[in-house]
Amino acid sequence: MMRAVSSKPAAARHVESLDPYALLEVEQRRAVDFLRGLDEAGWEVPTACPGWRRREMAAHLAGGEDYNRSTIDGTREQFVAEGVAAGAHDLDSFNDWGVRRRADRSAGEVLDELDQKSAATLRGLRDRDGSDLDTMAGPYSAGLQAFHLAFESAIHNDDMDVPIDSSDRAARDAWRAAVSRFMIEEAGRPLELEVVDGSTRVRNTSTGDEAILDDDDLVRAVAGRLRDRAARYPQAVVEVLRGEG
Repeated sequence: MMRAVSSKPAAARHVESLDPYALLEVEQRRAVDFLRGLDEAGWEVPTACPGWRRREMAAHLAGGEDYNRSTIDGTREQFVAEGVAAGAHDLDSFNDWGVRRRADRSAGEVLDELDQKSAATLRGLRDRDGSDLDTMAGPYSAGLQAFHLAFESAIHNDDMDVPIDSSDRAARDAWRAAVSRFMIEEAGRPLELEVVDGSTRVRNTSTGDEAILDDDDLVRAVAGRLRDRAARYPQAVVEVLRGEG
């Protein structure tokens, strides 16, 4: 998905009160601490991503850190070239490549790699705050990229059924909904958004269809995880929220 570059887009008003690095750090830590506590059977549990157990998810997360690091240290072109040479040609095949590269490693080895590389990514982003990264979408703000990464990390934590303390849930849903609104506007989707009593009113400007989604459902819709709950809302709204249409 192409994103606005260099100067801060107007959509960033949705997240201006949030610290992206703190959010990312919490979600990174959640993942590592959860995975660190798994027994052998726990690593074999399927995730919400078809075909991936927690073992493959950890490998995917570690592979993602290779890309993240390349955007920080200026080696993205080399990273992409290595993936292409291995047969990757789109997002799904790059993700598969990241998992395949770690298929012969133990869960503990992959987890150690994830722990070290995610921490390095966080440090690198903080060091580059106020400047642009070399991303697949072009030059892009380090701080805004951290919001994308925090959102993705949180979604994958949910995919793995990482437990969330009840006292943290409302605040976590709120920041993820704010990031969702930011990403929707940044991507230029044909939607009008209005925050209403802790929920979001969404109107498809092409069809006129409207819906009010609570924070959890908005996040799920944007992440493509609304699933059976999608029937609650107009299809024209759900499709555009998840980037279709």
